[in-house]
Amino acid sequence: MANFYMGQGTLTAKLRRSHRLIAMLIGVQLLIWMISGCYMVLMNIDFIRGNQLVEQPTRSLAVQNINLNPMQIAQRYPHSKNITLYMTALGPRYKLQQADTLLAISAHDGSLLPALTQQQAETIAKDAYQGQHPWRSSILFQQQAPTELSPRWLPAWQINFGSDSLYVSATTAEVVTKRHDYWRLFDVMWMLHIMDYQERENIHNWLLTLASSLALLMAISGLWLVYVRFVPRKEQQKGQQI
Repeated sequence: MANFYMGQGTLTAKLRRSHRLIAMLIGVQLLIWMISGCYMVLMNIDFIRGNQLVEQPTRSLAVQNINLNPMQIAQRYPHSKNITLYMTALGPRYKLQQADTLLAISAHDGSLLPALTQQQAETIAKDAYQGQHPWRSSILFQQQAPTELSPRWLPAWQINFGSDSLYVSATTAEVVTKRHDYWRLFDVMWMLHIMDYQERENIHNWLLTLASSLALLMAISGLWLVYVRFVPRKEQQKGQQI
């Protein structure tokens, strides 16, 4: 029995050294997980999404400017799907999906509408913006999106009001997303949390899997060390005397 407890002590010592080594490897990432997790939990997600920056004006469809119904649009543009009639600051439009292309169609004459000009995009953004900053700049992204914009929205105008940015689809004339500094910090926290430092989307990457496995091993070894630490000493002494 004495040999058993001596063996157990050797095992515990090895486990303690392994626990410390794992803690050294994963400790910084554990701190990052706690900080980033707290930020993401404490922040209101509607605020992060920038809903407070935009109030889409309520507009009724100008019936007098709608000369074509959805069936007529479908006939003019065969093989189209998801045909939607909507109102913009530039008047009523249809948007539809044709193959892999999103099209904007005039509800007045059924013509294919061109991409928004800078002036049109700024008019739409200024009409929707509810923040406190003045207009600062406008940038058109056609081929490559900035890191804060999904490529699926291209082409899009970035309309900047101070540090706030509204992205207006150059195709559909809609505000497709909003960005501000708290969102940008949230995005950094999310990147650090899931350990995807490029796309910031893959939660199944090998680096996160490795770090999670090490953190689990550290937790299990730590629980065992706590158990061993609080085993009644009398029981150990009794075992040594047998």
